[in-house]
Amino acid sequence: MALSNDQHRPSFFLLFTGFVLKGDKEGISAGLILYNLTAIVPLIGDKIQTLLIHPGKSLFILPYFHHILLLPVSFIILLNSVHNWKPNPADILKGLVVVIPMSIMFSIPVDINPSVSVNHVRGPWFFWGIQEMLRYLPPLLVGVVMPLAFFLVFSFLPWIPEKYDRVARAFIYTGICFYGIMCVVFWLNW
Repeated sequence: MALSNDQHRPSFFLLFTGFVLKGDKEGISAGLILYNLTAIVPLIGDKIQTLLIHPGKSLFILPYFHHILLLPVSFIILLNSVHNWKPNPADILKGLVVVIPMSIMFSIPVDINPSVSVNHVRGPWFFWGIQEMLRYLPPLLVGVVMPLAFFLVFSFLPWIPEKYDRVARAFIYTGICFYGIMCVVFWLNW
C-alpha cells in the first residue's frame, strides 16, 4: 500500500486548536480535557502540558500560537509529500457511501448553553467512543496508549513488510469497529 500519512499529521491538532479557540464552553472543556489527559502521561506529561495548553486566563495563548503559526508552517513543510499520494476514486466513493447517510441520520448538537452549569460535557460525535471508554478503562490507556498505538500502526503501514500487512490491517479494522461500537453505546446511554 503506497500511502503517505505525513501530510495528515498536523490536521487533527489544527482542528482541535480551532475548536478550543471558539472560546465557548465546549472549546474550554476540550482544552481542559487535553490539559488533564496530558497530565497522565508518565515522565513527560507535565512537559507536554507546558507545550500545549495552560488553564486559566492564558488558556487560549498556546492554542492560538499553534493554530496560527506552528501548524500552518508544518503543513507547508509537509506539502512535498502530497504529490506522492493520490486517492483512489473507488475509495472516495466508498467513503461517501458511509459518510452521507451518517450525516443525514445524525444531527449536529447545539453548542452548550453558556448560562447553564455543565457537570458532564458531551463532546462531538467523533469523541463519543473515547468518552464511553473512559467510563470503563484507565485514562492513560484510553487517552494516550490506544490512540498512539493506532496512530503508529497506521503511520507505518506503508513500510510494514508484506507478511505483516494483514495483521496490521486487521488491527486497524478491529480498532475502527471497536471505536464505532463504543460510539453507539455512548449514544444509546446518553
